[in-house]
Amino acid sequence: MRLNNLIIKSSSKLPHLKEIAKFENENDVRFPKDYTDFLININAIEVEENRFSNNDRIVEIDMFYPFDANHELSFQRTFSNLHVDLLERKYISFGRDEGGWQFVLSVQKIDYGKVYLCRYDEALEDGLTFLSETFKSFINGLH
Repeated sequence: MRLNNLIIKSSSKLPHLKEIAKFENENDVRFPKDYTDFLININAIEVEENRFSNNDRIVEIDMFYPFDANHELSFQRTFSNLHVDLLERKYISFGRDEGGWQFVLSVQKIDYGKVYLCRYDEALEDGLTFLSETFKSFINGLH
């Protein structure tokens, strides 16, 4: 299966839009449309092209969190563990690198939909590295 020339190595069952809407309503969060589209059409866990370059910085995404409550490392479990405390309800984590740092999407008004790499070893704002204006541009930038 391919998405924007990406080879999907593993994925999870595709969620229905109603499942995502229910999750958003229950948790008072709104996903960017391009992220929702990714979930309902691909719901990838691993992709072959896992490197993203931005301003001479290269990052590697080890895995995407699948929207599947039954998966050991699901989006839902990660959300409940990180969203309130670590990410201060400002970001949602959609994946991680090999060291456990998080790839996050902003869900706050000021920078809604932007993608960052989030390191835990600093305060939230200091630990964020901007990667992309949108989730779609992040996905399209993977090589």
